[in-house]
Amino acid sequence: MKILICLLTLFFASRADLLHENLTIVLNNPRYRIPTIIFMIISITYYTYELIRLFKDKRINYIIIIAYILMFMSIFSPYIQNSHDLVSRMHVYGAFLSCVIVFGLFCVYQYRLYIRDVILAKKTSYILFSGINLTMICIFFFGNINGLSELISLATWTIYLYTVELHNKSL
Repeated sequence: MKILICLLTLFFASRADLLHENLTIVLNNPRYRIPTIIFMIISITYYTYELIRLFKDKRINYIIIIAYILMFMSIFSPYIQNSHDLVSRMHVYGAFLSCVIVFGLFCVYQYRLYIRDVILAKKTSYILFSGINLTMICIFFFGNINGLSELISLATWTIYLYTVELHNKSL
């Protein structure tokens, strides 16, 4: 499922210029709006489920649900380029905050992993922090959050979750 989500994200992101635009532009395109919304809802629901399954902690589940709601809000609040209206701001802040929360949750999990299994923690920290660094470099280099930075973030989440899941199955 994770690989399918990555491939579909690549498909939808490629409907716009990967280096200068992001999935928001695809969401604003009437031709792709409904399929993109359906895909994004399925994707964020799946990854929310995966995070809840990963943490198994009621307190952290509330934070995961907040990130889910923020991302959901971002999907349904259309962004209008060069506009500073409330709906556009809700879109930007919802998407940004939810991603920061998810990366923060991965850092919390990484800390817990260091306590349990140092070898796996070293392997996954390389994946996680390389992905964060590549995403930030992409954002700073191009001056915006573009399709490429979104794909790098998603690939990082996917590879990280897959590596942890693979290790947990072998226990």
